[in-house]
Amino acid sequence: MITKFRPGRGWVAIIEDELSTETSSGIVFRASKNPEYFTGIVVAIGLPPITMIGKPVFADYNEGDRVLVVCPPDHRQHVDKYTLVDQLQVVLVIDKDTVVT
Repeated sequence: MITKFRPGRGWVAIIEDELSTETSSGIVFRASKNPEYFTGIVVAIGLPPITMIGKPVFADYNEGDRVLVVCPPDHRQHVDKYTLVDQLQVVLVIDKDTVVT
């Protein structure tokens, strides 16, 4: 995926998609009960964050991957249609057709 920007060091830009609101067994998922979880497509990755001893922490995902992010709403930055979060808050890479409930 080609973008015309790159977030700052340690940040990743994601376009959010919708979490499913009902499981296959009919259990209803309420996003309001889990506001820190969201899924989306990675559109740009900044330079890797640096640890306290000067080592970079490289992301295990790439631009174009669909990911699950655990990030409280007040720690997200919104710029136009993009959501910026800390690279370390991306916890899963998931298939594009996987239903997350």
